[in-house]
Order: sequence, then structure tokens, then C-alpha cells
Amino acid sequence: GYDFVAQGMGGFMSITGEAGGGPLRAGVAISDLFTGTYAAISILAALRHAERTGEGQQIDISLLDTTIAMMANQGSSYLVGGQVPGRLGNRHPTVVPYTTFAVADGVLIIAVGNDLQFRAFCAEMGVPELAEDPRFALARDRLINRDAIEAIVADLVRDHPRDALIARLEAAGVPVGPVNTLADVFADPVVAARGTLHRFVREDGVEIPSVAYPGKLSRTPAQFDRPPPRVGEHSRELLAEWLGLDEAEFTALAESGAVKS
Repeated sequence: GYDFVAQGMGGFMSITGEAGGGPLRAGVAISDLFTGTYAAISILAALRHAERTGEGQQIDISLLDTTIAMMANQGSSYLVGGQVPGRLGNRHPTVVPYTTFAVADGVLIIAVGNDLQFRAFCAEMGVPELAEDPRFALARDRLINRDAIEAIVADLVRDHPRDALIARLEAAGVPVGPVNTLADVFADPVVAARGTLHRFVREDGVEIPSVAYPGKLSRTPAQFDRPPPRVGEHSRELLAEWLGLDEAEFTALAESGAVKS
């Protein structure tokens, strides 16, 4: 199976992209990644079953099934309401204002998730009366009047420097954040403090950067014992273990260029 095909078959690409635009796949292979994650969860569940009963079992998991499962609220909305969702760009299907907005020096995300956060946003931006406007006071009203409130928010934030506005809204309890490049991500002090970047140091002193396992387990934290292998680094031991090749046979293969050593 191919991730790209699964994203299309599973409906993901039908809701991804700008309104009125064509279908888009995600920037990384999310169907592959989610299928691996669901497979790992299924294996853990099967292991618990085996521990209790002594019985093993077969696990059948597909890219298509996983892509459909991760449609989450969009899939449920269709099953319950019968309405086929379309593309909304960065907008949320039911939560408003919840999208990207242009500011003086870039773009930021404002993700107002409830009425309390909306009131906090309005107060911080100096327009507390906006939260009392019957068009916008409640979440359902903002959804109905999405275009109007998003236009107002866009005007309110347009001339503000991004980082300063993020700091203000964070302090007010409004969910907000930047749209980072990967260079921004790996330069972020929060990312550094979280230990997200791990550097392997090879025996020759070369550092190999990698992304650390994201789960922080209190009793059994992830261990990073071996760096990614160099090309052919384990060929000799693997072929000896798996195929029973002796030294002469391996040398002949290496000399012919069939394997790297």
C-alpha cells in the first residue's frame, strides 16, 4: 500500500486544502505513520491478552482502515448528519475564530475554543463589547457569522508584531501560536527544554542529530543506545546470523560489490 493512495481513498484529501481548491495530501506520510501507531497499540493490547490467557492472535490493520479512523470528528459528522464536509483551509469546521491570521511581520494561529477564551481575546484587544454582540457572544453564533467575526479579528491583529501579540494573548489565556519553519522549531527554547532533539555521538566523534521519542515515561524513560548505522555497518553480523555465511563467503560478496562492509 502507498500512503498517498490511502490519503485519497480514505477521504482525507477531500477535506484538506483551501476552500474551492483541489485535493491535497498532508506534507508527511500520515496514513503510514498512523497505521504504524495503531499497529503498535494493537500489539500492546494483544500482548496484554497473551499475558492473561497465554493465547496469541493475528492483527490485521490496513492503511485504508486507519485513514478512515483518523477522520475523527469529520467522519462522525457525516455518519450522524449525512453532510459531506469540504475543504476549509485552516478553518475549523465548528469552532470560530480558529484559523491563521496575518499580522505585521508574518502569520499566527488564533484558536479560540470557547466563549470564555473569546471574551478574553476581546478584552485583550481592547474591544470587550465585541463579546456582547449577539452575533458573536456564543460559539454557535460565531459559527453562523464566521465570515464577519473572522474579518473583524483580522483587522484587530493586522498591525501587531507577531511575537509581541503572541505573548499578550498567551498571558490572557487565549490559545495562540506561530506558524514555524523547521528551523524555527529546532531553535525554539521550549523544544530544547523538552529534550526533543537528541544527538548521538559516534565513536569517531561525529554527532548525529535525531528526534527523540516523544513519550516521557517517569519509570522507564526511552534509552538511546545505538545511533543509526552507517551503510553496511551490520552486514557481516546479520548475514552470518540470518544466512549462516562464513567469512570467506562474505568476503566474496563484498569484493563483488553485492554487499557493503
